[in-house]
Amino acid sequence: MRKVVLTGVVMVLGWSAQADAQWLPLEGKAFVDINGLYQAHSQELTQQGTFSLYDEQGTFDAKYGVDNGGVWDFGFGYRVWRDLSVGLGMSQFQKKGSASVTGSVPHPLFFGRPRSSTKDLTTNHKSRAIYLQAIWNYRLPDIEKLNLSLMIGPTHLRVTQELATGATISEVGAPYSSVNVNPAVVGRTKSTIGVLVGADISYSFHPNAGAGLLLRYIGGNVEVPGLNNEKLKVDAAGFQVGGGVRLRF
Repeated sequence: MRKVVLTGVVMVLGWSAQADAQWLPLEGKAFVDINGLYQAHSQELTQQGTFSLYDEQGTFDAKYGVDNGGVWDFGFGYRVWRDLSVGLGMSQFQKKGSASVTGSVPHPLFFGRPRSSTKDLTTNHKSRAIYLQAIWNYRLPDIEKLNLSLMIGPTHLRVTQELATGATISEVGAPYSSVNVNPAVVGRTKSTIGVLVGADISYSFHPNAGAGLLLRYIGGNVEVPGLNNEKLKVDAAGFQVGGGVRLRF
């Protein structure tokens, strides 16, 4: 009976050791990070345009608000030398924002008596970042399972911003004291190269799994054509903070 028990214990220990080895087939060099982040950066965009009506010049003023919000993020990488890893990842931010377009419209009967009309609308903002990063890992000596990672790298940024590109003017009727302005909204897309810098603190509660806190900044902006094809600068990202799952293989 004692031999049977001893044999069973040896078999269990052997299976456990084999299972642990299978958990990390690449010796922990490969990793996958999945994050939910909060983008703290918000921005207000303004633009102006002109048009001709009734042999006079009218003007449009447009304001757009892009609020802060959530970002999803996915990345993977491989440790190439000692504490140095290289990684590739993608994140996306999408947000609906408020906008208003105000028109100063010439009067059909009286010269120099423009009428003002404001139209409120909702516009979409979407930005996607695909980044390549170098990551330096430092395991804190006092807490064995705690790891600090510092990262930097180039980022390809693609931004889509809906903007007013013009407006249709419709008269209400006599005595022509008011007018309707209906903006034409078009999505403008532009890409650029930015930079990513950040830090990640993670804790391993299993040989191949853990959780982490990520703080990073993605910098870059694009210029998209708006009213009268005037260039409008739009920030692509900003400061982001959040956390998620850390997987090691």
